[in-house]
Amino acid sequence: MAEHMTLEELEREFDIKETPGGWIIEKWRGQGDRCVIPEGMGIVEIDSRAFKDCSSLTSITIPDGVTTIGKYYLRKIGNR
Repeated sequence: MAEHMTLEELEREFDIKETPGGWIIEKWRGQGDRCVIPEGMGIVEIDSRAFKDCSSLTSITIPDGVTTIGKYYLRKIGNR
């Protein structure tokens, strides 16, 4: 996934929710073993279920703008 993308591309890769403070990633819909959350899209939070049951996922790149990460966001990914 590219680090810069349009809102339409973002919505294909993630289930997102808009809030007054920015976007929340609710679920990653990508495939493969790597997820790169793009910079400059106003993403401020990762929901605790965003990567649930993503068993092939081994790497997540999170931009500096993310200020809140759900408590269990790494649950059931990779070989956990």
